[in-house]
Amino acid sequence: CWFVRNELTHSARKLSIEASVGFLLNYWDTLFTIRQAPGLDRKGKHVCGSTSKKSSAKESTKPRWQVPEAGVIKINVDGAFKENGDVSIGVVIRNSTGSVLLTAWRVISNAANAEEVELLACREGVLLAAEWSPSPSILESDCLSAVNLLRKPSDQRSSSTFIVQETTEAARGLPSFRVHHIKREQNGVAHELAQLAIRLFHSAVWRNPFPACVAHLVAQDCISFS
Repeated sequence: CWFVRNELTHSARKLSIEASVGFLLNYWDTLFTIRQAPGLDRKGKHVCGSTSKKSSAKESTKPRWQVPEAGVIKINVDGAFKENGDVSIGVVIRNSTGSVLLTAWRVISNAANAEEVELLACREGVLLAAEWSPSPSILESDCLSAVNLLRKPSDQRSSSTFIVQETTEAARGLPSFRVHHIKREQNGVAHELAQLAIRLFHSAVWRNPFPACVAHLVAQDCISFS
């Protein structure tokens, strides 16, 4: 992600989509090479930690993002709420092959608490899915309280009731809709997109090419189910 940050911060030119795509393709090529020969990188050097069986075993037991069934999309969302007032959300939508259909990140203002931010992320993800990819959908969040509110929208007295109602209303634009709670380790792409919004103080929606800063996370998720 430093590539994107440095280009925007220090370079006089604007960062083009083509530049991001080029960086991503190069990154993917490197990851693919490492996967084919786990002990060596593309320059023939040993990958740090590749000789540690204990480390590898620990990594393999970590929960990973899972693809949805055929014909279903997954909407992963995350919110970032910091004590200094920085608030943002991140969204990634993928299909049953793990392909990224859409990424989005947004800076949020006037959020009351962390739970509200997580619910705003859920609402944003559902709205984007209904607009750009209206397919049977699974919404995933690592915020259990937000998931519970969305599972029983009529049986709660949360201060964020209005956001919950808007989210369930938007979900009616989808053929089917489910809400899952996941571990933080399974939500890395959405988390990084929320952090990107804070770092750049910038909001955007991208269809297909996704930011270079999440390329390695998308690749890791793909490797976990391949």
